[in-house]
Amino acid sequence: MNVSIRCVVLFLAPIAALHASSFQNLNFESASVASAPASYTPWDAYDPISAASALPFWTVEEDNTGCNAVWRQPVALDETSVALVGAKGTQSDPQSGTPIQGKYSVALSSNPQTSGSGSPYFSFASIAQTGNVPVQAKSIVFLMEGAYGPAPLVTLGGTPINLIALSDNNNVYTMAGDISEFAGQNLELKFLCQGTGNRSVDFGESGFELDNISFSTVAIPEPSSYAALIAGTALVGTWIFRRTIKRGQVSKG
Repeated sequence: MNVSIRCVVLFLAPIAALHASSFQNLNFESASVASAPASYTPWDAYDPISAASALPFWTVEEDNTGCNAVWRQPVALDETSVALVGAKGTQSDPQSGTPIQGKYSVALSSNPQTSGSGSPYFSFASIAQTGNVPVQAKSIVFLMEGAYGPAPLVTLGGTPINLIALSDNNNVYTMAGDISEFAGQNLELKFLCQGTGNRSVDFGESGFELDNISFSTVAIPEPSSYAALIAGTALVGTWIFRRTIKRGQVSKG
């Protein structure tokens, strides 16, 4: 078996066996769609739905502001947002987006261009939850559909996790990071999307779609094992995102 393929198989196989983790809804399939509260945050959420229903067990923030609503669908690329991918839209706007796996995924986007002094818009977005890292865990693995702008920042207990791309399957990347030093600890797991504000690179924005987060007993492979997987791809220095919805397609009020 090819070394690079074997590495991916090893990561995907043992994940389900780790039952000790208290982290929940890591594949976002516990989502349900409910109306957002009457006074919801963020105020600019398009077709807003309840964050507690859409992302149970997760907390949602834009900048450092807690959010009780998320976007029903990732319809805009020019505002910071957290969106539930796969939620059926309204009759006037029925599109729902295509989840990476299962019924639901989550999309995060960031646009610092619209924020700043005196601006009501937000700059960056994150989702997080606190739980027990399994005692035998050596790595964290998740699926990501491309990206534009800077790579996502993943932290455990506030410490950034170095990520590598194990595979690319039609622009869906299997990402992994070494978390062996955190095994057995109760920590916050956070996924942060933060653009640069530099309009010369992806308009200063950032974004990615996320799914199927899990912990694995398999250690991160040596660079020689996965180099072939990312050689020649845009993951070296540049991230790719399949922009399915054109900028400006949806007007926001």
